[in-house]
Amino acid sequence: MNVYVIRDNLDRVKIGITNNPKQRFATIKNATGITIIDSYISPNTTKARIIEKYLLDTKYRKIRQNGEWLAGNKIDSVFTEATKIINDWTK
Repeated sequence: MNVYVIRDNLDRVKIGITNNPKQRFATIKNATGITIIDSYISPNTTKARIIEKYLLDTKYRKIRQNGEWLAGNKIDSVFTEATKIINDWTK
């Protein structure tokens, strides 16, 4: 399973997990009408659910909006920081 991070045209970040990133991104775009500005997909990892839970429920709990979406003042740095954390955990 992969952990993904996307940043959209509304200055939000979404963190999630999937077995098929290409299909998941298409589903998100079709369901929400957003434009994906930037994206990151982790290597396949057995830690995907643990990483996602840590990022959403602990690290970014205060800026979590709806489901897996995050919004706040420093959303660009959230995207960068989240991808770094995922990289560190999947080494």
